Amino acid sequence: MELSITRRSILQNATAAGALAAAGNTAIQNIANAQPSDGEIYWLLVRRQFIFPESAVPMNCANLCPTFQAVAEKVTALSRIVDYDVSLNNRAQFNDTLKDSRARISAQIGAAPDEVALVRNTSEANSVITNGLDFRAGDEVVVWEQNWPAPIRWPGSNLMHGGLVGHG
Repeated sequence: MELSITRRSILQNATAAGALAAAGNTAIQNIANAQPSDGEIYWLLVRRQFIFPESAVPMNCANLCPTFQAVAEKVTALSRIVDYDVSLNNRAQFNDTLKDSRARISAQIGAAPDEVALVRNTSEANSVITNGLDFRAGDEVVVWEQNWPAPIRWPGSNLMHGGLVGHG
């Protein structure tokens, strides 16, 4: 099955992510509903979702990139709930949200829910893959063709020692 994942499709399906679904942010919904013919209006709506100053233009180069303001606010609110009461009973309230989020995302990308790992950002995901997994000869890691290659080729990376990298 050939998947075509674009920035627009990610935004249009952003409700698959539990945090965005819970955020209920009208501006994010406006972005998801914007049409390609809207041109600059679409990108203005996207830009307004971030809190960095108008004079800034973040360029992501496998570093951390800014988060949508609504997502950051929701993460902060949920973190406060856990910080207030770190008990297992309190944290259990998030189990269904996590399960539902994995199911929605896995359906969107054509994977099984147990094959989906939810992490804070791409940098963390790259780090887990390149440094946290014990690869053996014959293992295969598929990365997006536009992914910055340094985490894969970095000297000492576990991928340099037996993992086969393919681009999807």
